[in-house]
Amino acid sequence: MERLEMVERLKAKAGVTYEEAKNALEESNWDLLQAMIDLENKGKFKNQEKTEGKKMENTKKAFDTKAAESWLVKAGNWIKEIVDKGNRNHIIVTKDKRQALEIPVTMAVLLLIFLHGLTLFALFISVLMGYRYSFRSEKENMEQKQQIKDADRAAEEINDHHTVNSFNEG
Repeated sequence: MERLEMVERLKAKAGVTYEEAKNALEESNWDLLQAMIDLENKGKFKNQEKTEGKKMENTKKAFDTKAAESWLVKAGNWIKEIVDKGNRNHIIVTKDKRQALEIPVTMAVLLLIFLHGLTLFALFISVLMGYRYSFRSEKENMEQKQQIKDADRAAEEINDHHTVNSFNEG
C-alpha cells in the first residue's frame, strides 16, 4: 500500500485531519495498526460507533417521522370519509308534511359544535312550533333523486303528447 493511500485510509478510519494521520504514521514507522492505536491513546481517534450511533438515531428519527406522517394520512383519510358520508346523509325539517329545510349531517354537526347554544335553542323552539326532524340516508337520497328524474321524464312526455295533440286537433 502506498503511503498516500495509508494516510487517506487512516484519516477516514480515525476521523482526523490529513496532517494528524501523516504524523501518526510517521511516528509508528508507517504501521497503520500502530498509528490507529497511538491516535486512540492520544484521544484523537474519533469513535466510529458514535458516528454509526448517530446514523442509527437519524434513521430512527426518519422512520418515526414517516410513521407519524403515515398516521396523519390515515387520520386525514378517516376524517375525509366521515365528512363525505355526512354530506351524503341529510336531516330533514318538516311542518305539516311539507319540507321546510334540508341540511347535510355534516352541517348540522358543525352548527352544534360551533353554535351549540343557538342551535339547541332553535331546535327547542322549532319543536314547540310543530316542526319535525327526520334523517334521510344516502340510499333514500338516491331513490328520491331517481323519483324526481322519473317524474320529470313523465312530465316531459305528457307535455310532448299535449303539444302533438293540440297541433293535430287545430
